[in-house]
Amino acid sequence: MSPALWLMVAAILCPVWCQSDSEEDIIIQPELYLGPVFDIEDLSNPFQQLGRRGCLPDNFSVGNGTVEAIQACSRAVEPIEIQCGGRPRMGYYYQCIQNGIPVAGPNGFDAAAFLDLITSFSPDEGWQARAGHLALRCITSSDPGSCSGLSRGQQTIAVLACWKWMLTLDCDFCSAPESDWTAACRRGRFLAGSCRRGPAALLRGVTDQGGDGFSRREECMETMRNESGVQELLPQVAAGAITEERCELLSSVAEKFVVCLMRDFTSPNCQGGGYGKVELERLRRAAVSSTGGTQDALALLEVLDRCEDERDVRGFIACWTELEIYSCATEQANVVGLRS
Repeated sequence: MSPALWLMVAAILCPVWCQSDSEEDIIIQPELYLGPVFDIEDLSNPFQQLGRRGCLPDNFSVGNGTVEAIQACSRAVEPIEIQCGGRPRMGYYYQCIQNGIPVAGPNGFDAAAFLDLITSFSPDEGWQARAGHLALRCITSSDPGSCSGLSRGQQTIAVLACWKWMLTLDCDFCSAPESDWTAACRRGRFLAGSCRRGPAALLRGVTDQGGDGFSRREECMETMRNESGVQELLPQVAAGAITEERCELLSSVAEKFVVCLMRDFTSPNCQGGGYGKVELERLRRAAVSSTGGTQDALALLEVLDRCEDERDVRGFIACWTELEIYSCATEQANVVGLRS
């Protein structure tokens, strides 16, 4: 289907397709809404951004009509209203793209074809292995046979969105911060936002135990709000009005928020400076008796096991971020798929 025809169909069917899902069933609502980690209205070519940041191998080349499909679908979907009754424009975008690249078969998403397509982009075996690994994470998390709730058709949209965001995160960790200042906003939204495996979500159960714990969380929220510039920052960031300065402030304040949440599980640094040391065993005991539910407790225990070598609070938070921020990509991509 040509992009022009696709646009006509999208415009006609918009009232039918745009059935709003219950947000409560999909996303944990945080006390401070910071917006999603990823911009679901970003229709730009991800390979151009990754190349500009130095995150693609020298011999990288996108063929098989992929560039043409991306460009044509971006032009076709651009005029569509940003939120059509709750359906993200990105859903139309990836539904259009799947018509131009060989990733969807008669029975829905074709995982083998997608992995073959990725391999065709570069002969660099290291890049192929990493890109394929990230793709498999997206495929597994969106499998209609799992608890994703996605149909076969929706899975294609979810995987394409997820893989783009996974590559972006990988680039955040391996490129210079100045190559893309939006990485600071992604980090801040992960730390203090609504990702299910982020600190704000997983520490909820251990900071809400009893009166003192609840007071700690309230205290941290109030402290975060009272940071210089934050009262103006939060509504701007939630609305997507981000700048380099705002992203840097958000990242800094979000880290302080997590440090505050962990205060009952840290000991002071005897040599002065920094945020102190993480008391892993105390935090493990709190996780076991967490009020946040079994899945949250297990997820927190996994973070503690995998980041146990990082006893410094700041290092521990960095480890947590690098370990779990990828889960935000799968989580948010599945939401895009479910609404498409």
